[in-house]
Amino acid sequence: MAECASKYGNKEVHYKVAEATNEAECKDLADFTLAKFGKIDIVVLSAGITAHSMFRDISDVDIARKVMEVNYMGPLNIARYVVPVLRQSKG
Repeated sequence: MAECASKYGNKEVHYKVAEATNEAECKDLADFTLAKFGKIDIVVLSAGITAHSMFRDISDVDIARKVMEVNYMGPLNIARYVVPVLRQSKG
C-alpha cells in the first residue's frame, strides 16, 4: 500500500481482504466500503479459479463443486450486497 500511495500520490489507500465464497465476509466488505466512503460507485466481480482437466477425467466431483462455488457463488455473494447500493448511487 505504501508503494501505491507514493507512486500515485494518494495517501488514502485502503484495503480489506474478503473470501468471495464466504457470504459474511462479502457483507463485511460492502459494509466496510460504505462506512469508509459513504457510497459504492463501481464493483469489479473477478473471483475465479479453474481446474485443468477434461470433464471425462474429473474423478472427484468436489473439484467441480469448488470451481462453481468460487466462479459463480463468489461474484453472486458480493453482488447481493452491492447491487442495491449501486442502484441508489446510480453506479
